[in-house]
Amino acid sequence: MLALPSTAETVGLMNAERFSRLKPGSHLINISRAALIDHDALKEQLDSGQIARASLDVVSPEPLPDEHWLYQHPSVQLSPHIAWNGPRSHERMSQAFLDNLRRWCAGGSLQGVIDTCVGY
Repeated sequence: MLALPSTAETVGLMNAERFSRLKPGSHLINISRAALIDHDALKEQLDSGQIARASLDVVSPEPLPDEHWLYQHPSVQLSPHIAWNGPRSHERMSQAFLDNLRRWCAGGSLQGVIDTCVGY
């Protein structure tokens, strides 16, 4: 299962060489960023059976063209990348924003700040 940010170090992390190290018949699950996977290498590994299944919450390009192989492949399951959206998600986001606004107005430190140098 991949649950990593997309950074210079993780782009293409799952390539042909890494796929070949996995136990034959592995199930690849990506819930984070599409750039972590070399999709051409994934197709080769799925077709050969080295990877038995791929469950992808993210894809590249996004959106996929209508006839993209990921839609057709019998060993691929696609799901919408909307895990952030659940009961009270808008309320929680609004509360986080208002909390940070109060912190900023008071000269305090903000919560959940992204470090743009590392990408997350």
